[in-house]
Amino acid sequence: MSSLHKFLNSVLLCALGATTLHAQTTQPAVKPAQWQRIDGFVPMYWDQTKGRILFEVPKLNEDLLYFEGVAQGIGSVALGVDRGSTLGSAVIYFERTGPRIQVVERNLKFRALHGNAALKDELPDSFATSVIASLPIESEQDGKLIVDATALLLRDPGFNDLIRQNSQGTYKLDPLRSSIFLPRTKGFPRNTEVEVTMTFAAETPGKLLEAVAPDGHAVTVRLHHSFVKPPDPGFVPRAADIRIGSLPVSFKDYSAPYTTETDAHWVERLRL
Repeated sequence: MSSLHKFLNSVLLCALGATTLHAQTTQPAVKPAQWQRIDGFVPMYWDQTKGRILFEVPKLNEDLLYFEGVAQGIGSVALGVDRGSTLGSAVIYFERTGPRIQVVERNLKFRALHGNAALKDELPDSFATSVIASLPIESEQDGKLIVDATALLLRDPGFNDLIRQNSQGTYKLDPLRSSIFLPRTKGFPRNTEVEVTMTFAAETPGKLLEAVAPDGHAVTVRLHHSFVKPPDPGFVPRAADIRIGSLPVSFKDYSAPYTTETDAHWVERLRL
């Protein structure tokens, strides 16, 4: 075989290899034999071999409710991380960007409840959103996107900052000692629940953490994530009154008339 033929064969093999690699990257095969499916509002897969949870993205660019809470606290009232406490709530949606799914939190601090359509459409472009996680697409078949949810579920919700602000040392999340807590990871028709075990490590632990943890160098807690289907239309918010004494939901309403304030306050209500 001549040198020219060898060169052309090498180019052809490289091109075929690149094409195969690209196909594997964009549309890897689903592995149902290795993944245990957990049905629910956001369908999940438990990957036993890698100890991870995968999400089947329900729909792109559609809102869902997201809650974070503490399932197993630190044990120190002074730090304010008690069992059952809520770490935060948000409205999020999944947005595709190439081979990844971005988890975007909507900015509800600024709204336009009334007014024309142009105002409502342009307001989101005036204020930042927050991408709280970027999830790699593991499989794409028949319009279904399956993503590795590790970056969303096993992330620090602010414990490091809280501990540092209380002068209890500088802790960092240790991914190798953090994992999915499968007994409390379940799916339901209107909500999906995931619980995780999180370990925060420090070389010089604070006195409060040394007093409550077996080893202050490694503080392990459990957090709970809830992904909830939005309620059906028809719920009417109620304006807050300072005489009620409750903590309101506050935001800026830029569709309010010029004769009134833009600050809006709603009473927290439960739709039972």
